[in-house]
Amino acid sequence: MIMAITSCRHVIVLLPDMDTGTGTDTPDQEGPETGAEEEEITVSISIPEDIAVDDAEIEMPEMEPLKPGDVIQSKEQLPIPEITKPSEARPDLAFKDWYPNPEGEGNPIQFPYTVTEDSEIYAVFDELYAINLMAINPEDPESEVASPVMPEQEKIFRNEMLDKPASDPAAEGYEFGGWFLDEECSNPAVFPMQITGETYLYAKFVQISPSVSFKAILTGSLESEAVFDDPYEIAEGEMIQIPEAPVAAGYSFVDWYLDEAHEERMTEAVAAVSGENVLYAWFVESAITVDEDESRVPVTYYADVDDPDDIFYYVEDVESSDKDLYITDRINGDFPTEIGASAIRSKSFEGDVYINVRRINSAAFGRTKFGEQSNEAHSYTFIAEEIVGTGSFNEASIGDELGARGSIDVDFEIGKTGDNAIGELYIGRAATGLVDISIHVGTAGESSMEFQICPELGVTPSPAKAYIKVDETVANSFDGFVPFSAIAKNSKAELTIDIGNAVYGFMGTQAGLFSAAYGSGKLTLNIINAEEYALRNIQFFRLCQD
Repeated sequence: MIMAITSCRHVIVLLPDMDTGTGTDTPDQEGPETGAEEEEITVSISIPEDIAVDDAEIEMPEMEPLKPGDVIQSKEQLPIPEITKPSEARPDLAFKDWYPNPEGEGNPIQFPYTVTEDSEIYAVFDELYAINLMAINPEDPESEVASPVMPEQEKIFRNEMLDKPASDPAAEGYEFGGWFLDEECSNPAVFPMQITGETYLYAKFVQISPSVSFKAILTGSLESEAVFDDPYEIAEGEMIQIPEAPVAAGYSFVDWYLDEAHEERMTEAVAAVSGENVLYAWFVESAITVDEDESRVPVTYYADVDDPDDIFYYVEDVESSDKDLYITDRINGDFPTEIGASAIRSKSFEGDVYINVRRINSAAFGRTKFGEQSNEAHSYTFIAEEIVGTGSFNEASIGDELGARGSIDVDFEIGKTGDNAIGELYIGRAATGLVDISIHVGTAGESSMEFQICPELGVTPSPAKAYIKVDETVANSFDGFVPFSAIAKNSKAELTIDIGNAVYGFMGTQAGLFSAAYGSGKLTLNIINAEEYALRNIQFFRLCQD
């Protein structure tokens, strides 16, 4: 049924008569009255009198008749009338709700609803106004506020009360200054406010003066707090200089970064942009141990940038040290770009080792012994963007041929290696303590992984595990690589190798990843992308008995 809405107070839509008989025509008979003449309740379309229109058409869908005693469980049981011809005079007209009065006053009908003889049910239509939320910088109204995050816009019926939006808007480089009714932000919005038409609310944004602040990124388990300089204001476009190195108890400062993921290193001054400019200081938990009686204190060396070969040539004028070796790429404001070829050759260190530099040059650690015959647990960390030259670790060892009786924790994090870079490094030779090795190389040059892990693994039952990850290989990257050989009976060795891109011949000439093993060994090899014949001629186990 389609009804044209006129200027009258409301229009009653009478439901069609419903057949209550048996479906066949019968003559009228005398007898007691039945429900056949029971009064049917009408459902009406209503528009409040003060906004009545005569140019709209509204369709009332057909529905089952309602009688006293019927129960309407939910409003979904009542079909919503549809505007088939919008009103030009009242284009915002929309169905509001079901009411017991034609003006839509008070509360709408609550469901479930029981129909009575006095029931009146009205589908009330009223004007539904849009609430437009706008972002504006009144100090510069011609420019747009970049990428503001605004609350969801809504619509509200005429004369209803609008509450303050549930969340405040936000925009990078700006501070939210409240809601206003005008673009100049001179007339504050007072909530709740009655809505009488389409409404515009202006979110005032005040541009934040550029500033520089600092944030610490702590990689480790210790609770600590970094000590920074105070934040400061700066003009937009002015250059932000690299700050001095901050400190955090129990941590070593790595460098300044421009992102929280510490991927974009701050290598030079950068121009300030509007808003807050955050510099991120990356710290890693220090590998240094200091005894309470200070019998072993960290020995910190730092570089003369102009002469990397002379960085660490002398260790307190002796050939060895029982102290920790601690080298970072930023000490006292200097930037050692590399450890030179003769930096610390032929030295011995009994303490922990933590080295974080940009480059390790060839032969830098040649014939250097770390943890020689150590009975204590020690950790050795080498971090470098690149190992250049040949044989940076030639004839060096971590735990020498007489065996490391304490546990050994070794971590290499190398971005890129040259050919023969690591060369002839022995790790945990004849070790009898736990050996835990993690080596990650981004791009491994030819023969760059030529090192041995736990050869002659302990004469007593000894556990050892190694994790080797290389993102990119070249032919013969692993030539000379000897992970485990001569594993003693009852010893246990585990090897996991992850390769991002394996080229043909990346393992070089292999005599077995496990060789002459009398103990137990477990190998896991994961390759993301393997070229044709990449694994040809590789011997995984050779002369193994267990």
